[in-house]
Amino acid sequence: MKNTLTLSAEGCERATAYCMSNKIARRADGLYVTWLDRAFRIMIARVDPVAGRADRPYAIAQGYDNHCAAALAAAPDGRLHAVIGSHCMGFIHRWSDEPADPRSWSLPIGIGMAATYPSLVCDGEGTLHLAYRYAPQNGRWGVQTMHCPRGGGWSWPLLLIQAPADGYFFPSNCLAMGADGVLHLAWNFYKTFPNELAPAHPMVVAHLESPNGGKTWRHTDGREVRCVPVGLEDVTPVKFKGGGDVLLGNIATLPDRQPALVLMDPAPGRIELAVRGADRRWALHDISGVLADLRPGWRLGGWDNAQLAVTRDGLLIVVIPFAPHAGLPREQDLVLAWVDPVSGKILRHAFVPKPAPNEPDWLASIEKGAPANPADNPYVLFTGGVGNATANTRVHLMQIPQQPVDLTNG
Repeated sequence: MKNTLTLSAEGCERATAYCMSNKIARRADGLYVTWLDRAFRIMIARVDPVAGRADRPYAIAQGYDNHCAAALAAAPDGRLHAVIGSHCMGFIHRWSDEPADPRSWSLPIGIGMAATYPSLVCDGEGTLHLAYRYAPQNGRWGVQTMHCPRGGGWSWPLLLIQAPADGYFFPSNCLAMGADGVLHLAWNFYKTFPNELAPAHPMVVAHLESPNGGKTWRHTDGREVRCVPVGLEDVTPVKFKGGGDVLLGNIATLPDRQPALVLMDPAPGRIELAVRGADRRWALHDISGVLADLRPGWRLGGWDNAQLAVTRDGLLIVVIPFAPHAGLPREQDLVLAWVDPVSGKILRHAFVPKPAPNEPDWLASIEKGAPANPADNPYVLFTGGVGNATANTRVHLMQIPQQPVDLTNG
């Protein structure tokens, strides 16, 4: 598929949010892509990338607000899983062995509690791993994890991470499965204030890993996690900034099995890649220069999250929001950057072609490839336009070229 494909003209205002949820899954019969439509239905469509067309989309669940989109994961045997909704309530899990047929999906199973923002991956044995924000009505919020072996039931939620204080918490909880079977989790810690005297803001990015599917966990520096939930005082930060805001995009694993993160600091307009070395130390590469001189007065987008993918030969591909101001975008473009993870050198950059010149493009969701078979040409899903009660957004899909090439002059 060489050109941008518009999958829907009836998306909701956050049709392709959020950064931790994989929305593109590959099977032998094509790509499966999910988004949230204007009626908050969870839509799915099969895409034939060779022919550049999509089947008619259909709904697999009904949500109730703009946070109820799904996360997809394809098992090694081809079974497609979806964890769907919610906003501080419970998810549902459905699966299908023949997802081109809308009638093939399993009955819904309720899972999770006080749950939002699912991050879902599948390991080589077909076991599902799920992480999500846990937001109880009273007490501190956190990140809970669950797992489900093929043919089995879901585990009881484990409160793995807990916020340092009461108050708002957007952890950007994201999972990645390495080719070596190591499960990686990255998230934000927030600074909160009593009685909401000041806005909460993210100040720490942290990382844990599990060599055995979540049975035990290690801190990013190799220390064993001896007590859960893990608190702010326990971690070795990937990055700390006491005054905020340090926003996490997503996590991916490199061919050398080390994790990589994409970080945003909107106030100074800084975007960084965090890459862990074999010595377990993190190197931070400032790639903000990719945005310099692209368009006068524009900068790193302040609301949207950047996204990261790894190619088979180990290049990092970053999708960066680019806007004239912070906040919900009335104007925004998306910029692609190909980066060497060792040196942090920007090898090439290009604009994502705009399907509609006068609409913002935002809420990018890059394909998170299977750990043993990363895509050299991943796809990126994004939203066009800003929806409201009377206006729809459009849902677009584009394949990123295998080699860095000029896409458009912006």
